[in-house]
Amino acid sequence: MSAASIADLAATAFDTVATALPDVVRPCTLSREYDCAFDPGSGMVVCQTMSTTGRVIFDVTRPTDDMWPGLAPGPQDLLCWLEGLEWPPQEADELTLDDTSPAETYSVQQVADVALSSGGYAGAVVRRVT
Repeated sequence: MSAASIADLAATAFDTVATALPDVVRPCTLSREYDCAFDPGSGMVVCQTMSTTGRVIFDVTRPTDDMWPGLAPGPQDLLCWLEGLEWPPQEADELTLDDTSPAETYSVQQVADVALSSGGYAGAVVRRVT
């Protein structure tokens, strides 16, 4: 039997939580803009966008400074745990909850790659945008 990866363990943990508390585990999309350039024709900055889907759990019990000592979170900052992403989040990425209408969107403020899992499982501080 081979050892489970951090991503496998995170997926199992999220599945277990979803079984007991189905409204807690939320489907999400993480988006990142890159290769931004000014378009003189339109007078706007145009960016390429990439995205990956996964799941998120908002942690309302743990203070964000447990993960990021010295961080002074604002009143709208939330700690969340992400699972199933193809790549790790980074500051300024956009996190959208896929099960809300209208969509709830958050801006990633801080990131921790938990156990160096390269996006398989990450902690982040996000701030609600919409």
